[in-house]
Amino acid sequence: MDLKRIGLLSPPKWFSYCDDELVKVGPENIRVMNAQIRMPRDFRYDLDEITQAPDELLAAAQSLADSDTDFVAQIGTPFAMVHGWDGANDLERKIEGKIGKPFEMMGLSLPRVCREMGIGSVSVCTVFFTEDWTNAYRKFLENTGLKVLFIGSFSELDILDQVTMLELCQGHDICTKQTMINTVARCCERAPDAEAVLLAGLPCPQLDMLDELEAQAGKPVISYPALYSRILKRLSLSAKPGFGSMFN
Repeated sequence: MDLKRIGLLSPPKWFSYCDDELVKVGPENIRVMNAQIRMPRDFRYDLDEITQAPDELLAAAQSLADSDTDFVAQIGTPFAMVHGWDGANDLERKIEGKIGKPFEMMGLSLPRVCREMGIGSVSVCTVFFTEDWTNAYRKFLENTGLKVLFIGSFSELDILDQVTMLELCQGHDICTKQTMINTVARCCERAPDAEAVLLAGLPCPQLDMLDELEAQAGKPVISYPALYSRILKRLSLSAKPGFGSMFN
């Protein structure tokens, strides 16, 4: 068996479920390991703090690349968003060149999958993003060429009360499948002409619910498993069936 070894970089102070999901959606010949981006202990997900992360991203990515991996990927949309579309692409290329392995940032994966699927307009839920984060993400998406017909957080959609990103990282039961079904429905109500619903962030595991979310929406739902889709595509691997249109 030709094994493909994939290294995932997790954001700070967050217990990752992405390793298990990638193994679940991928073929039998993949193996996944995880490393965490190391930031100061008082890191609280401030945008200015995240802007200072590239050196640590490179160091963590290099450690995974040196561990006999075939691909390295970074989890967490804000680590791309803070640099803007062009700046994040430049950062991704820089890291890939230095580590000598294919490298993908989650924040770039979602717009790329939209582009691959021919999606031109989206209705966006920014989960627990605050107003400054949501405004930054609108600008980020619009710079990719996507038309953002609606964008708002859980609280703006009257789904859940606002919490901090750090509280989300440490509150594993805040968000449920029903939360996401309701979110998708309200995104569709706010922008019925949008060609897809886009869910930012990692509020809860979503891989197993993608088919149900798309059935609710009646259109594609693009969220963080776009990263898995991109990894598999770049490694010329096929996904298992039953995980939504991003993997078709």
